[in-house]
Amino acid sequence: MYKVLIDNKQLNLLETTTFSDLKLKERDDLQEWICNNPEVLGESLLIIQKEFDGFKETRERLDLLAIDKKGNLVIIENKTDDSGKDAVGQSLKYAAYCYSLQKDDIVKIYGDYLSKHSLSDRIEPVNSLLNFLDVKDLSEIEINKENSQRIILVSREFSHEVKATAFWLLNYSVDIKCIKVNLYKDSSNLFVEFEQFLPPRETEAITTQLRNKNIIDKIVNEDQNNKLKLDFWSQLLSRINTTEFNIFNTINPLKENWLYKSTSINGIGYVFKITQSSATVRIEISGSGSTKAWCNLAFEEFLKNKDVIEDKFGEELIWNNPIDTKGATISAKGMLFNFKNRDEWPSAIEYLTDKMIDLYNAVTDLIPQIKEKIKI
Repeated sequence: MYKVLIDNKQLNLLETTTFSDLKLKERDDLQEWICNNPEVLGESLLIIQKEFDGFKETRERLDLLAIDKKGNLVIIENKTDDSGKDAVGQSLKYAAYCYSLQKDDIVKIYGDYLSKHSLSDRIEPVNSLLNFLDVKDLSEIEINKENSQRIILVSREFSHEVKATAFWLLNYSVDIKCIKVNLYKDSSNLFVEFEQFLPPRETEAITTQLRNKNIIDKIVNEDQNNKLKLDFWSQLLSRINTTEFNIFNTINPLKENWLYKSTSINGIGYVFKITQSSATVRIEISGSGSTKAWCNLAFEEFLKNKDVIEDKFGEELIWNNPIDTKGATISAKGMLFNFKNRDEWPSAIEYLTDKMIDLYNAVTDLIPQIKEKIKI
């Protein structure tokens, strides 16, 4: 790289240098450069946490956690002069750990980051996310959807092992980028250049489209599936809102496989849930940013009234409170149906309508007393 001397039309060759020569550190320097200027990675990213260690059963921590404009989580791993041999494996672990993060978890993670770095007095996490994602409500966008986690590796040099593994992962549709950090100096200045070399920027778009035809097929299928879900939920809402039961009259159709309506307890709601082959209704205890202990307490309060709830509902329910996952559900047994077969929609919609009314009537009188007992 050259420094241009405009007045005398000369170029001065800049000296390449290293992090170690300059005594620059990964955490104190490189990480802060990216955190304060995430656009150097070649796209618009919102940093939502650094040194994130909120994983279950491990205290490992990833360098930077970000979100992109599509609501995908981006794991950013930084190295200084050499990537080492294990950078890809390390980042894949973090991507796997982030796989199960829900929308509420991500809001909390971002909120914790803002508080920790004294930014919460001027930045509110939900509003910041809404502005960045360009939506009016977080329900309009699917955040951290299945298999959407991305990886960006940053280093001055990459080992052969890392380059070979990253290239192989690209061929299997894993969204991974390698970005080189080039350092230059003259007598009084330091210059830095962030250079994406894998996949090559000039071929990135076409590489993304062509590296695996299944990607295109998946996008088409997903779009068709989203349209089906919007149509199904529209028909269901039209049906249930013609009854005297009207708690879903403020809810809009979504491109999700669920519809959620909060009870008067924040973090506990009534949920319609469909898959490609089944449909059910349930009470969902998600906590809305609260702890697993709070979810356990709420679940136990419902469980104390199990006989009463099931008697009013008219059949046994499925009570599920996983030990290792925040949240719990109380579900109807459900019905089998082929979601892609529109001829089966009317019976599924009638089932969901009837069962949601039954579930609401079974628990609504208990909600106020449960709310009182689980106050934090």
